[in-house]
Amino acid sequence: MRLLFIGVFFIQCAFAAAGTVAIGNLAVAFQGKGYQSTPEKPLKGPMNDLWCQASDNGEHKEIANARFVRVHDRKHFEAHIDDDSKKAILIFGNVPVTEAAKYRCEITTSDGDHVFGNMFAYSHPVIHTNTSVGVYKPDDNQENELVAKQAIYTDLDASAQFDCPVVGYPHPNVVWYKDGLPIDAGLKYVMRHRGKQLTVKNITEADIGVYRCRAYNTFASIVDGAEMIMKSHWTSHYS
Repeated sequence: MRLLFIGVFFIQCAFAAAGTVAIGNLAVAFQGKGYQSTPEKPLKGPMNDLWCQASDNGEHKEIANARFVRVHDRKHFEAHIDDDSKKAILIFGNVPVTEAAKYRCEITTSDGDHVFGNMFAYSHPVIHTNTSVGVYKPDDNQENELVAKQAIYTDLDASAQFDCPVVGYPHPNVVWYKDGLPIDAGLKYVMRHRGKQLTVKNITEADIGVYRCRAYNTFASIVDGAEMIMKSHWTSHYS
């Protein structure tokens, strides 16, 4: 997996002296191979470090302290400061795919300036679940595409819930399909959690079929599918 793009950010904080900004490498990419992961045994892979500096008109300022914050859960990570105290580094190494996220670098300089900048650790979508599912590549497989399939049992007039257990960054876009046709959200089909959860309400026999979610971002696409089966049938049909 190669980084699709990289850049340098320039963000000025209101608390910094005029001209003092945070600069750094804008983005890195998770380079783990594969599309399956579990909480107990997450997919791991190398990821380059993020780094940032405080700069005033091109001059790098001495850092008194610095930290990185993962934005979605506000978890703090201590920054490694290089030998000349001019660069703050978030060292990743070999990390789980769940470390891919948006981060914020926060720096306090030795003369009291406070600057920050947002940075990104990207990853292709990965099926991340402890549910036992069968995984295979479909006959019409596109590059980097995978299918995970399981049976969901339900009753008439009940509701059935399907989960698309994918992680990745940028957050994957999710599209749901029934028997190959796209599903639109509405009274019958309710989608939650950025589309990763689908609820089918008031089940009738017409609702029985194969449901799939397709999750994709700028790195890759994966498919997760389940077949809805009437409980009275007591058999599953894997195609």
